[in-house]
Amino acid sequence: MREGRGVSDEAALSERLTAGGDALGLKLSEAQVRSLLTYLAAVLERNERVNVTSVRDPLEAVTRHLLDSLSIVPIWHDLYGPRPPKRVLDLGTGGGFPGAPLAIAWPRSRVLMIDGTGKKVRIVNESLEIADVPNAQALQCRGADLPKARPNSRRGFELCVARAVGRAGPLLAELAPLVAHGGRILLMKGPNPPSDELKEAAREIRRRHLVAEPSRETGVPGGERGQALIWRRR
Repeated sequence: MREGRGVSDEAALSERLTAGGDALGLKLSEAQVRSLLTYLAAVLERNERVNVTSVRDPLEAVTRHLLDSLSIVPIWHDLYGPRPPKRVLDLGTGGGFPGAPLAIAWPRSRVLMIDGTGKKVRIVNESLEIADVPNAQALQCRGADLPKARPNSRRGFELCVARAVGRAGPLLAELAPLVAHGGRILLMKGPNPPSDELKEAAREIRRRHLVAEPSRETGVPGGERGQALIWRRR
């Protein structure tokens, strides 16, 4: 953890993360808890120089960033069973959420996080190295440009996620060429996405050969919840 943080503070962060993981049905190992908290500490330390998140309190960040990101894991397991996705794309990753926590939870998955802001990408890659997360990488790129930058990205990801990035319609247009056949697009939204946004998304999926699936709750049970809007490629 960050220099100057007391043992009691570290214990409180670890306790909240472990308890939240249990509430999500995840049994995080000691190594995973340590890696998650190390990653978070590295991001928050660099956040003092480059703004990547408005959440600056570490205890709040455990809930709002780490556990909120990890709430995707039980949703995936409900859809596919215990097998994790082979390749994950996190569009508009910002400080590396949800991509970095997913990479730590799924060490056999390959996670690519993309963002248009180079400073954020550098912070994410530095933090991944500090936390020793070898199965994840951040890249400065837009989703629309990714097939040109990485030719194997077209239809290449079993799971494409975006967390609080933008409206569903444009995101679906950007992610549809990247999601594999039978794969899922999962957009993390607030608890009540606007009806006009949902209508716009419904129009978009007809053009993109996507099928809407029932939405799921994100976040930790008993805490602040959001919605995951989910689509499957036919």
